[in-house]
Amino acid sequence: MGECFTYYVGIGSNYNADFNIGVANLLLSACFSSAVFSQVLRTEGIGLSYKCWYLNQMVRIQTTLDFKKMAFALKELEKQVGRVKDSRNVALDLDIVEADGVIVHKNYHKYPFLAQLRSTFND
Repeated sequence: MGECFTYYVGIGSNYNADFNIGVANLLLSACFSSAVFSQVLRTEGIGLSYKCWYLNQMVRIQTTLDFKKMAFALKELEKQVGRVKDSRNVALDLDIVEADGVIVHKNYHKYPFLAQLRSTFND
């Protein structure tokens, strides 16, 4: 078996959010048997020129997929749920926040809920 990587992935939706977060949980659980989910938070959109609310969650995944393959797999899942690039309606946003103990999300400190969700994992 190949090397195993641990990822913390941010999950977000502002469009049909309850449904889409539920679908994301099902898809991620089906793709990654190791998936462990945080609670869901309702947050106001940050840095947007319009007001909207998001549901946000985080999932810990252990997999043999390297960073590039993992990022690609997440973008494919976004598309399956109906993500349209550059749309105000975000059906699903999946971003790697942390990879093997290193914060990789470029705007991690801009979104305080990411640290809040990450802190819920006991590791």
